[in-house]
Amino acid sequence: MFKSTSNRRNFIKKMAKLSAMTAAASMFPGIIFADAQEKGIPKGMNLDWKKAPCRFCGVGCGVLVGVEKGKAVAVKGDPKSSVNKGLCCVKGYHSVMALYGINRLTKPLIKKNGSYVETSMEEALDLIASKMEKTIDEYGKDAVSIYGSGQWTIPDGYVASKLFKGCIGTNNVEANARLCMASAVNLIWHR
Repeated sequence: MFKSTSNRRNFIKKMAKLSAMTAAASMFPGIIFADAQEKGIPKGMNLDWKKAPCRFCGVGCGVLVGVEKGKAVAVKGDPKSSVNKGLCCVKGYHSVMALYGINRLTKPLIKKNGSYVETSMEEALDLIASKMEKTIDEYGKDAVSIYGSGQWTIPDGYVASKLFKGCIGTNNVEANARLCMASAVNLIWHR
């Protein structure tokens, strides 16, 4: 009935794992398991897999990034990650595409005479600072806020909090993780 290397306990563990994967696939459309991730990687690529955190929503999933000739070209879930155990959502699986998108902004843009024009980072930051200063003078410190990123590192969030809470004096700080995952949580609660 069972191979000599199998026993009832291992069989039950395998069935539990299979059941969990099936449930995850049905509850979370777009979830991609490790086997499916690897099928999308072209054969013959000599990839150096680097461990990294996924930078999309801030949940903290572990990914392995396939690097070839210094360029990230593939992503798969890290099976050793305690957060996602090798699974990757669609956003995480396609994350390297954001690095090389043809529409990706690489320089600051400022609207002048109805059109966006490239500018220096110094000019863009000076404009932001002057607009914030004018808004705070006219409407008060709570008229400004910062909507950060799920990709913020702990130091990024710390500096943003210090700037907005400590220097400006407003509590209006949001790091995106709450809103980013709200739709996913809403989906789970309403099933």
